[in-house]
This record gives sequence, structure tokens and C-alpha cells, in this order.
Amino acid sequence: MILRFVWKNFRRRKMRTFLMVLSLTVGIALIVALSATVETVSRSNVAVIAQQSGEYDIGVRRRDTSPNPFVPVDEMSRLMLAADPAIQSVYPRFEVPVELTQGALSGAATMLALQTDVEQIGSLELQDGELAFGPGELVLLEDTALSFGWTVGDTIQVSYSWPQPREAGQAAPAGASQRRVSANFTVTGIARQNGVTSADVTSGIIVDVAEVQRWLNLPDQAERLVAVIDPAIYDSNDAESAALQVRTVVQHIQAEVDDSYLFILAKASFLDQAAQAFLITQAIINIYGVTALGIVGLLVHTLVMTNVQEQQREMAILRILGSVRRYLFMLVLGEVFVIGAISMALGTILGQLLTQFAVVPLIEQQLLQAGGRSILQPEVTLSSVLPALISATLVLFVSGLQPARRAAATKVMHAINPGVADNIQIEDLAQLRERKPSYRLFFIGLIMTWFFVMLLGLQLVSTLGNPGLEAAIIFTAFMLMVLGIG
Repeated sequence: MILRFVWKNFRRRKMRTFLMVLSLTVGIALIVALSATVETVSRSNVAVIAQQSGEYDIGVRRRDTSPNPFVPVDEMSRLMLAADPAIQSVYPRFEVPVELTQGALSGAATMLALQTDVEQIGSLELQDGELAFGPGELVLLEDTALSFGWTVGDTIQVSYSWPQPREAGQAAPAGASQRRVSANFTVTGIARQNGVTSADVTSGIIVDVAEVQRWLNLPDQAERLVAVIDPAIYDSNDAESAALQVRTVVQHIQAEVDDSYLFILAKASFLDQAAQAFLITQAIINIYGVTALGIVGLLVHTLVMTNVQEQQREMAILRILGSVRRYLFMLVLGEVFVIGAISMALGTILGQLLTQFAVVPLIEQQLLQAGGRSILQPEVTLSSVLPALISATLVLFVSGLQPARRAAATKVMHAINPGVADNIQIEDLAQLRERKPSYRLFFIGLIMTWFFVMLLGLQLVSTLGNPGLEAAIIFTAFMLMVLGIG
């Protein structure tokens, strides 16, 4: 019976029904798309940060006060692998400043020496030539090739100055003589590095680490070691927790070595810094969706209330025929939730399409323009759809509650004499005799005091460094703003 009544209303008021379904569909699709975007970015957060800091997790090198500036590869690798089971692989590297010279052209650059046949950290995107790293061969980074105009086949002189240790508590010696060695290398290719090391390294050369060890006469030694840990540590969306686990791994290594080693935690530092900004961004994105549904809820409330006012005579006739107030209440709420069910289905599908074909491609385009690479995979999961469905259900219930109560309060007099139906009737006398306290002013005052809680609480949680509570306070502030506007 309720479905027949709803279907009849749909046929009689096609335009109003279309407006409600359309507005709800767009609002739900917006929340689904934004929630899926948050899910996608949160799952890809580690990969995005790895492009900026390098895809390795831990770097180890000597301090500048150490008499020996190089790291013993075999000994330190075995020690690191045994220190913590989370460490999966360790690779030797050189990442040092050098001077490049060809004829009258010369300039500073970074020499990046890798185990090119073994290392799987990041990728090299070939632009010209080939990735050949034989004896006396190197690959130019694209910015260096463009700056100097060098091409494949050119011969370049690479000069390296050995580092001079400084005394503890003293500044580095200025103008001190340095040991300098030079060698000629042939350019075999021009490439762009993605995640091999920091994104700041755009100018330099890439050489095989064995060739550099032979050139500098440093067998089984490297300027630094880089380690890759178990990626399961980053499976959680809690970036702060992942950063703490990486620091725990480093503490296990530090317990096995002396204090002459310096540990580099670029990725963990980026994750720690990004945690607060990410949570606040998530709160702002969610409030945009709630704001959109709140506006849609006002529209649904207005249109449904108009329907109820136009059907008061029909509902009064149902009262005469024996229908109870609860039945009229369910008629209106049933109509609202049927509209909601249709809109939720359409909105979920539209939100998935927006995420896959609009939002994620736009983010990928921005990453490519910034010099990164496409790594985002659209994630439309239950956790991204559920907030939209719950929010829509609550908005529909609140929007339809007052019209449903208005329908349940329909008087029989609306069918007999509508002109006097709104006057006080015998059935209204019982309500006039009852005195009930109004909690409206109490809740208004309670909400007004929340302003001072936010003012003091935001400063407190910012000082304590809790990004979760800070995001919750900001989210609540936006919610109060939406309620105030509504």
C-alpha cells in the first residue's frame, strides 16, 4: 500500500521527484568521489612521498667528523640485515658532488653511483641512447644534458674532491687543500630519475658503483648505504605510526654501531610532516560533502512539505476510513526513503565514475607536471562509500521527519471543512493541558559554549602535536558553521 502511494505521488509530481533525485544523486556522488579521493591519496601517500624523498627507507653514511668518510659495504650490510628482520635489502651508493668538464664547459653536479644490475629502488626513464654502465661509461641526467648541450657519445671529464674531516665542535676548514682525482667517461644515455634518490637531484650523472670503486681505489667501500624495509609497515593509513616504526628499526641498527654513522630518514620525516596536513585536508574534504548534502536536505524538506500540504485532504479521508497516524507518518517517510534509495544507487555509480575518470586523472596530471610519475590507483571501497550512504540516510531522515509529523497530525476536519481545520479542535485540548520543558534554549547555549572549547582546545592539541584531535576540532567547527547557516 505504501509503495502504491509512493508510485502515485511520483507520477503526479514528476518534476519535483526528478529534482529531488537529481540533487541527491549529485550530492551523494560528490561525497563518494571525495571520500574515494581521500582513500586513493591515503593509500598512495607513501608512493607520492617516495617520489620526493627517494624510494629507499633508510640511508647510512659517515659523519663529517669521522676520519674515514666511507662505509665498509659487506660488514655494515650484514650488520644492518641482522639488526632487524624488517630490513629486506641493503645497497651501496655514492651520492657526492663532482665537477663536469668538456673543453671550455664546466659545472658542478651530483654523481650518483648505483649497483645498476641489482638495485631495484626507483626507476630511470630513458630519454635518449641506452642505459649502459660499462667501464668508463655514464648516463647523464636530463637537466645536465640540456644545460650543457651534451649528447650521447660525448666524452666528459669527471673530477671528484675527497672530503676533509672537520674537528668536532669546529667549522669545516675553509680553503684547505683537497685531494682531487679525475677520469674521462663516455655518455651512453640521457635519463630522468624517479624515486632513485631525492627529487631535488635533477642535475648530475649516474655511474655503476663498481666502476667508481675501481676509479677511486675503494674496494668494498661506499659513500653511503641505503636500505629497503618491509612495505607492510606502510599498509596502515596512519602515516605517523609508520614513521615511528621506521625509527624503531633505525634504533635497532644504532644499537649495533658506533656514533660515527649518520642515519638519513627522509621518507619517514616526510610522512611525519604530512600526517597533520593530510588529516586536516581530509576533514575539510568531508565537510564539503556534508555541506552539499545539507543544502540538498533543505530542498528535499521543502518539496516534501509542499507535497504533504497539497495532500492534506486525501490524508484526512484516510483518517476517516480508519488509518492511524503512524500509517500516515510511514507514508511520507517511505516516499522519502524510496527517493533516497534510488539516489544512493545512482550517486554511488556516478561517484565511482567521477573518481576513476575525472579526479584521479587530474591528480595524476598534476603529478606529471611536477616531474613525478603516474602511481595513483582509484580506490572505491566500502569505507569510501559508507560515509556517503550514512550521511545521506541521516539527511533524508531529518529532512522527512517534520513533513511526516505534519502528515501524522492531519485532522479529520481537513476533509470536512478545510477553512477551519487549523483552528483548535477537541483533539488539541489534551496537548494544551500538558506542560513540557523545552530543551531548545539549553542546546543552543551548549553549542555556543563549544566556541570557547574549540578556541582553547585547538591551541592545546597543536602544542601537544595530536593531528587527529586537531582535525576533529576543525571538522566540528565547520559543522557548526553549516548548522548556523541552515
